[in-house]
Amino acid sequence: MGLRNAYGNNDGDNTRGDNINLLRLCKEYWDGLYNIRLEAKNNRKMLHGYQWTHAELQAIKNQGRRAITHNIISQIMANLTGQYLASKGQPIAIARKRESAQNGKMMSLAIEHCIDINHDSQQDTKQFVRLATAGLICSRIDFGYINEKDRCDIITQNINPHTLFFTPLVDDGTKDNIDLIGTICEDSIDGLIVSFAKDGDDADFIKEIYNTDTDTEKSFLLRNYASLSAQNSSRIDNMDFFLTEENSLCRYYEVWTKERRLTVRYHDTANGFLGTTDLSLHDIDLINQERIMQCVTNGLDPQEAKLINAEQRYEFVWHYRFITPQGYILQEGDSPFKHQKHPYVLSFFDVMDGQIHPVISNITELQREINHLYMQADFMNGNGAKGILFFDKKLFASSGISSDDIKRGWSSFNAAFGVDVPQGKTLDGLIRQFYTTGNVQPILNLYANNVSMAQQIIGVNQAIQGQAPKSGTPSSRYAQETANAQLNSKPFIEAMAEFKLKKYRKMLSLIQQYYDRERYLEVAGKENLSFNPDINDIDFDLSITQEITAANYSVTEDDKLFELVRQGFLPFDMYCELSHNGFAKQALELIKQRQQEQASQQSMLSQAPSPQSPSPLPDALLSGLQNLPAQEQSEEEPAYAEEEDDNDTSEQENPPQQDNRLDERQREEQLRLLQQFLNK
Repeated sequence: MGLRNAYGNNDGDNTRGDNINLLRLCKEYWDGLYNIRLEAKNNRKMLHGYQWTHAELQAIKNQGRRAITHNIISQIMANLTGQYLASKGQPIAIARKRESAQNGKMMSLAIEHCIDINHDSQQDTKQFVRLATAGLICSRIDFGYINEKDRCDIITQNINPHTLFFTPLVDDGTKDNIDLIGTICEDSIDGLIVSFAKDGDDADFIKEIYNTDTDTEKSFLLRNYASLSAQNSSRIDNMDFFLTEENSLCRYYEVWTKERRLTVRYHDTANGFLGTTDLSLHDIDLINQERIMQCVTNGLDPQEAKLINAEQRYEFVWHYRFITPQGYILQEGDSPFKHQKHPYVLSFFDVMDGQIHPVISNITELQREINHLYMQADFMNGNGAKGILFFDKKLFASSGISSDDIKRGWSSFNAAFGVDVPQGKTLDGLIRQFYTTGNVQPILNLYANNVSMAQQIIGVNQAIQGQAPKSGTPSSRYAQETANAQLNSKPFIEAMAEFKLKKYRKMLSLIQQYYDRERYLEVAGKENLSFNPDINDIDFDLSITQEITAANYSVTEDDKLFELVRQGFLPFDMYCELSHNGFAKQALELIKQRQQEQASQQSMLSQAPSPQSPSPLPDALLSGLQNLPAQEQSEEEPAYAEEEDDNDTSEQENPPQQDNRLDERQREEQLRLLQQFLNK
């Protein structure tokens, strides 16, 4: 059954009407987020330097000036982003059971693998900036096919808040009380066919819905040349819920709803399974009766039968739909995930009574005031330098020069006039300029106070920016100012950490569900890593924490480890395994290589032939080597003989034995033969 006959698409207007009513409800929720989208749009423009209104720009232009923007928000946001990158950390899965510690390490590597293949480090940095401008961020965690990898894996995607709609918040956003969430999606007709069509009839049905034909020349022109809009934010800022501005794209909606459903929960005492089933209570009673009869047949007590305990009750189930604007269903079903929820991860900053307040909104008015003060000082300096011109109208009128000519000449760069000066008068008495320097110092002081106030609100002062302190500033005070500034920005950075925490937990659930066979893990800097699916069957608890990986913390840990090596409590090879230094891995490989060489040399020495066993040495060399110990012993005998009792007559009566010592020439010959053999 294809799309044409599935999901009630051919049931008439009733089913489509229900879907359209659902889309109307989604539009109401989307319209309810208008103020959030508008504030996010204004904050984004302020961040990128578009801080003057059209009326202000025109007024400044009419005065012959150019609008000057001193972008404090961009400077503050760059510092906040640097603080986040310096302490963003990485996810660590910690097994609460001691015997499952190794499984927690493997799960940590699996999460790190998902982060690497989705480039989440860069994506999270973008989300950090969006959290500052919109106060709302969202990501989608799913399992699907990746073309570049040619396999199915975890897929993470950042969701633009302008395309997001969900149930209005009634609290601070910490509770999971959302019962509808979804996004506005756009894709080409070819992309829709690849995503939802199973055969040619499904592809034709999708073409009929959107009234397109991918095989015609007109459709080719639409897909390749109709979208000629500039690369800017106009499509997002002017987005409509039902209509798209791009003729080459098709609009559809992904909608997840929490629905109440009557389910049957069971507990099978035979195998310990617990969950929900599609069987009715009557079907379960028949299974229990069959088990009781089987016990009676085997001669067992019927009370010993392992029965199924079941009950019927209402539960919430997350249901998804991919709907077209005309009300047709492209795909529908219950949540396929083990966590039994929607794939979205939402996070808010500074939510109170349902109102979201971005951090950048705290300083937008100060930013506008800073620009106005800067322009005011610029106007005063310009007008003070130009001054006021006084001239004799009769004199210039007699020379044929009008007041308008003088105004144009006064404002031009190289104006010149010819006049007839009356006798007895000078030109200084007929035309004169009066100018004075305006006192702009109070304006500059107010300007500096506003800049300092904006930095203090966000928590980015001169100390945390790394600027040089004033002469005579104690180092302890400078360090304390840096620490105090970090306290102001800590709630905002913690909000981002909480978002990542929720995302990693949902990612962990998908790993345990879909990693059902051994697979290679792509983790930067680590090799030969594979995931063992057996840990998915083990019942262990995991929690996600943030490990600080900044350079200064790594250096501190390395110093502590090396101190243990100096005191003899830690072997150097173990230090290389735990150290973050770049040379540690290479040093560990060299240590292992040397240990292997020493072990092989000892093995060769232990397997060396004895003097009685056949030897590959030449006979002359072998006989000479066997006589070497005898020579050394005979050299020591005279010293030992002198210490014996002179009255011992037994040795004097016996004639001395034949001396077996080799002379020096023979000894050199044997050593020469030994050296030749070793060289070979």
